[in-house]
Amino acid sequence: MSQPYDLQYDIYTLPFALCLLSLWLCSVRLCFRSGRRGWEGIITSFIGFTWVTFGLHFLLRFAFLSWDSETYQRTHVPMWSIEPSTINSALAVAGLYWVFLCAGYAIGVRGRGPGLLAPVSRLDATWDPRAGDTVAVIAGLSLFFFGAQHVEVPVPRWLLTPLGLIGALWPIPASIAWGAWHRPGEDRSRWGARRWFYMLPGFVMVAVLPYRERMLQFLLVPLVAAISAGRRISLGRVFVFATVILLLSTAGMSSYRKILWEQMTVTEATENLDPEMWETGAEKAPWVDIVRRFHGFDSLTLTLAYVPQVYPFEGRNFLFDILIQLIPRAIYPEKPLWERSAEFSIKIWGYGLPEERLGTKIAPSMAGDLYSSGGYLAVVMGAMFWGLVIGALEGWKDRLPPIPATMVLAFLFTAFLGAIERDVVLVVASTVQLLVVFLVVTVLITHGAAMVQPK
Repeated sequence: MSQPYDLQYDIYTLPFALCLLSLWLCSVRLCFRSGRRGWEGIITSFIGFTWVTFGLHFLLRFAFLSWDSETYQRTHVPMWSIEPSTINSALAVAGLYWVFLCAGYAIGVRGRGPGLLAPVSRLDATWDPRAGDTVAVIAGLSLFFFGAQHVEVPVPRWLLTPLGLIGALWPIPASIAWGAWHRPGEDRSRWGARRWFYMLPGFVMVAVLPYRERMLQFLLVPLVAAISAGRRISLGRVFVFATVILLLSTAGMSSYRKILWEQMTVTEATENLDPEMWETGAEKAPWVDIVRRFHGFDSLTLTLAYVPQVYPFEGRNFLFDILIQLIPRAIYPEKPLWERSAEFSIKIWGYGLPEERLGTKIAPSMAGDLYSSGGYLAVVMGAMFWGLVIGALEGWKDRLPPIPATMVLAFLFTAFLGAIERDVVLVVASTVQLLVVFLVVTVLITHGAAMVQPK
């Protein structure tokens, strides 16, 4: 029988949860195609990132809420007050989403050749360090001005997306430098200083956009480069290191954002880091904040609680919305802002709250946003479509040489890591924009290198 602050169960809840767990565990096999073995197959694949984040947002989150939903509460509506039928529906929709995402991936990954990523395969062989220096400097400056919007420096709205996309290019030179440095027989003196110089834009990125996924991308570049070069790295060491980084970044990033964006003093921003505060309430401890961070299950459950009971299905066409979002604002100035997080925060997450208590924007989860769009059919179609995109990019990446493959993985890392909690329109549009900029820069670098090479 449930305790007062546990999730409400009925006879179907545990079978639904076990079924979802089984589906998730079986799907890990998708991470080990193309010769990938061991835990490295998860960290060197797009489906591996997706697999991990799904487990964190739905299975781990469900487990902690079942254990103590009061301490790990993130929503203002108590999760323990939600009917068991809604909890069961959330588990079922999560399973439906995952099954069709994996099906789409299995279809999309079966291509031949590197596809649209073919120009990337020549980047390592034609690389000119001067091009890397230029990309690193331009990316760092773009990220600096992109982050200036948070400190009241006037930056035109139409310029924000180009700045962000250009700033995201920093993993290109960093991946080549670290990959070449780890490559057997390479002259390491050529890359000794450059591999650190190329990481500076990544440091600027973390400073102006203090989010955990940005820090993880910063750490991922040298790690994946080492794995791609054949270095064997202990899973135990990586797990311990990742746990420490997750704890420190959760506490540090949260405090830093308060100082940077809310102009709090250091004392005010670090109040929750005092161990004495944890004794008065475990919910203030940094490890509790980590679990709260993965709230995909909460978002999906609240969506099912209010749609269509309170709000009707929206009937949106996500493919049309993606096409609209891909049009540059410089060409289409009247393009409506895509504010799904803001809408979800007001209508679903903050249902019944006055405006002054709404707080920060909350991501809706891809499964929940698809469901609110058109019910179960939209979940199936959206999950299948996103799975096809993941599979196509994975198949193209796996047919590239090691260093270019590392570059693609590191460059698109943040798009896939946070996809599970965001709406499909934002995720696909952002991924396509990143890919276009990446390919344009790749073609420019390779053609430029061919022009300056002696006959």
